[in-house]
Amino acid sequence: QVPLVNTEGLPLLVAGDMNTYSGHISYQVFDASGWTDSFNAASAAKCLDADTRKEPGTDIGLGPDYVRTEARRIDFVLYDGFEVRSYSNIFTRYNGGYPSDHLPVKVKLSFSNL
Repeated sequence: QVPLVNTEGLPLLVAGDMNTYSGHISYQVFDASGWTDSFNAASAAKCLDADTRKEPGTDIGLGPDYVRTEARRIDFVLYDGFEVRSYSNIFTRYNGGYPSDHLPVKVKLSFSNL
């Protein structure tokens, strides 16, 4: 549907909690449609921060010390028409705990060809 709506080929961004991991068919639909995963692009461009590289997951569950593996990365920033500048998860704790059961994702993008 995107080409029908975005007839001018403007840069697009899809972000959110997909409640699934990158190996799932729902993610693969985006991948096969040409969307770029900012995490993968940042990894390739070596602009992924060290803490996120060590613990890439975003779903931390209810415990503050949940293991954040790639299999727990269910929050995505997918794009078309941008270039990734940096990607990081925000690990800030408040009063010893996280404010959510997901780590926030921070992605810096720039327009590529407008």
